[in-house]
Amino acid sequence: MVDIKGLYKVGIDEIDAEHDAISKAGYDIHMRLMRGESSDVLLPLLRDYVGLIDRHFSNEERLAENLGKDHVKQHVCEHQRILEDLAQHVESLPDQELSRWKHGFIAMLDGLYRHVVVYDRILARDITGRT
Repeated sequence: MVDIKGLYKVGIDEIDAEHDAISKAGYDIHMRLMRGESSDVLLPLLRDYVGLIDRHFSNEERLAENLGKDHVKQHVCEHQRILEDLAQHVESLPDQELSRWKHGFIAMLDGLYRHVVVYDRILARDITGRT
C-alpha cells in the first residue's frame, strides 16, 4: 500500500505528492487496523482520510476543468462515487465487527489504486499533453 515503487505516480508533481500522502495515510490506517486499534482511535483518522481524498479530488477537478474531454465528466462521477462509498463505510465502523469492516476498507484502498490506473493516468496525459 505504501507507494514504494511509484505505483500511484501519474507524472504531475502536484498530483503525485497528493497520491503519496493518500497512500501513506491509507497505509497508516491499515497498520492500525491490523494492530486492532479501537474505533474511537480510528474514526477521527478515517474522517481526516476522507477529507484528504476529497481535497485531492477537488484539485484534480480544478486541473481538468478546461480540458473539454468527454472522460472528465465520468472521472468526476467516479470521484463522487468513491467519496460517498468511503464516507459511508467510515461512518459504519462503530456498528460493525472490526475484522469484517477492515476487509471492506482494504477493498476501498484497492479501488483507489484502480482509480489511479484507470482514470488519473488518462487525465494526467491530457493535462500534460504527453502520450
